[in-house]
Amino acid sequence: MRFLLTILVCANCIGASYYVDSTASGSQDGSSWANAWTNVTQCTGLSAGDTVWISGGSAGSTNTYYLTAYWNPAAGSSGNPITYKISPDIGYNGHVEFEMSGTGINFLGAFNHVTISGDAGDGNRHMSLKSGDHAIYGNGANGGNTIEYFDFGTREKFFYWNTGAGVTMNNCRAYKWQSSAKDNIIFTYNTTEAAYDSIVFTNCFFYAPRTATTGYGDDLAKDMGTGVSFYNCYFEGYTTNYVYGQHQDGIQWLRGNYGKVIGNTFRNIGNYAVFCEAYHGGFTNVVVANNLAYIDYSELQGTTAPQGFVIAEGAGYISGKGTNSFFRDVVLANNNVIDYGAHKAFSLTPAGTGSTADCVFWNNVAANSSGTWTIHSTVSTNYNVMLDTTAAASAFTTYSEFGTNDYTPDSADTVLLDQGGNLSSYFTDDITGATRSGTWDIGAYEFGAGGGDPPAEVVPTAVVGTLRAL
Repeated sequence: MRFLLTILVCANCIGASYYVDSTASGSQDGSSWANAWTNVTQCTGLSAGDTVWISGGSAGSTNTYYLTAYWNPAAGSSGNPITYKISPDIGYNGHVEFEMSGTGINFLGAFNHVTISGDAGDGNRHMSLKSGDHAIYGNGANGGNTIEYFDFGTREKFFYWNTGAGVTMNNCRAYKWQSSAKDNIIFTYNTTEAAYDSIVFTNCFFYAPRTATTGYGDDLAKDMGTGVSFYNCYFEGYTTNYVYGQHQDGIQWLRGNYGKVIGNTFRNIGNYAVFCEAYHGGFTNVVVANNLAYIDYSELQGTTAPQGFVIAEGAGYISGKGTNSFFRDVVLANNNVIDYGAHKAFSLTPAGTGSTADCVFWNNVAANSSGTWTIHSTVSTNYNVMLDTTAAASAFTTYSEFGTNDYTPDSADTVLLDQGGNLSSYFTDDITGATRSGTWDIGAYEFGAGGGDPPAEVVPTAVVGTLRAL
């Protein structure tokens, strides 16, 4: 599923424009570029629907804005946010950098109905955060927020959202450095029941450290809560001299309902790509579909830890909550697990005397990943395929172990191509956004869509440790 953000503009919603430029020397009332405020903390008198244009200097240059405490931007109203955005104007469309002074300071605290955008119209991220502890620390019923085209750099934690909902992170990027105090890069803890897509991450890139020869490393996303969605994001575990005792998961979902993990890529994750653990009880209305998990680091495949997509009761559950839990309307479908060797690719089962209702395990592919699947007897199970390396080379357009591959079904294939079941009541497209039609193909990629390993982005040299060549 390709998650698209739609912005609606109406005539009576367009507010006033204001300007921020760190180099301005005029009256600093925000009324024009010449008289711009020199920092976002000077913005006053804003109303819902207003736009604050922020200068990044000329193309290729950077304007830096220094903050000594949380930035709490002025709030808009429901459907009518205040927007803080890089200017697309020539001479102002360079790069906006925020720098926090001191230690233990976070970038964003309380904010409601706010859009912060580094989108200058060229597809690049024109905003970044140079320093600070947490990038975003939300604790309250915040709502109606969008942060997009923002590079949050390297830090202990990128996103901490304790309660509340109503935030979308679009086309952002963050790198985790190892820390004894912070063992994940994204943490959401929304225990209030929420609808689908209350907290959304879409088209984002996340990296976290792990060891080379064990499953230990920092989690990329953890706990989650209700109403959290990940669409079309990229998760990678990078190799370093990791020294702490955390087992690395791409997404470790301990609690909550109404969750979606659709169209994402998980590369070289030390432990589980996705682990819906049922630590605090069962799951209801969860979709894990159209995802790709692959290993191209041979040392990792040889460890005892990696597993693919697992929705199961964890060994560490809270007594009386996770044990013998109940799963309802959980879908594990059209996922690819590639080159996990002897490790388990899929699981969908509560433990003990737990049960399921209306759960689906369809159209999944495990290639060169021969570990035994664990699927509860009450789960609807159809059209799932396990391929060895020879069969994978025949079924996919191109395949070799640890290679740069194309996972769309080959035009002559008879195992994946037009061999799946229709799940259009849950989703209608593939990992690339191509519409599934007719008899569905098995796996994350529909024939003709193009299913190569997605390109990873260049990782800053400031990241502690080393990454595989990208």
